[in-house]
Amino acid sequence: MINPLDYLPPPRTNVAGGISLAHGLYAATPKNPNEALSRLAADIKARADLLETAWTAREKAERSREASEAKPADLRLDAAVRGLYNRVLAATDLSPELPEQSVAEKLLKALFGDGLGWLTLRYDEEWAHVAKLLKRIDDEGHAADLDTISGPVYLAELRRAYERYGEVLGKTQPKPAYEAEPANMLDGLKELSRVIGSYTLQVLAMADETKPETLEVVRNALRPIDEYRAAMNRTPRRSSGTKEPEPEPTPVTPE
Repeated sequence: MINPLDYLPPPRTNVAGGISLAHGLYAATPKNPNEALSRLAADIKARADLLETAWTAREKAERSREASEAKPADLRLDAAVRGLYNRVLAATDLSPELPEQSVAEKLLKALFGDGLGWLTLRYDEEWAHVAKLLKRIDDEGHAADLDTISGPVYLAELRRAYERYGEVLGKTQPKPAYEAEPANMLDGLKELSRVIGSYTLQVLAMADETKPETLEVVRNALRPIDEYRAAMNRTPRRSSGTKEPEPEPTPVTPE
């Protein structure tokens, strides 16, 4: 026996879950469906594709926004590190008779002994290297010598550039929250849920308790819903900075 309440109303999903469920249901569409079921299956596929396109565009826009903010901050930090390094390096060419020359040699070895190759690493890795550099400067008391050798503006700029870099990457304070899900995505998710409900109703109508083979067809067609609910019961919810929308339960009406 098949209990319609196991399938209706459809499961509440976020965008990713809705797309996944829709594709699963489409792939499991019974063979030789009637006209109404065929139309609803095609509608599920089309709406899932539209929602996926909107979701992909939003993700791309977010990455573009992050890149547009991070790149200028990265270039500034690179310039600040290289500026300080070059001033210290230049001081090593002073006459050995000058005390600044030996101080510069010690600073170069203590702070830049591994070179600057890490400036080409990923943003978060570069930030970690600069954090380590500044910590060593402060913990080992190199700040005064750096100001003497290079001039105070260079270390001060490195600190400012590092602070800005941390802000952009969300290391020193939380990143600005992205805008709530666009209305078209939320509406698209609601429409997808509505169509899934209508499709499910049509599939359930195929069940005939006197014909076991129809029950098997229905179970196979709706198995993606069983699997989705089971996965949701196994997976604990995790909080994130941005919550994807979940549509309110949609009344199911035959189509």
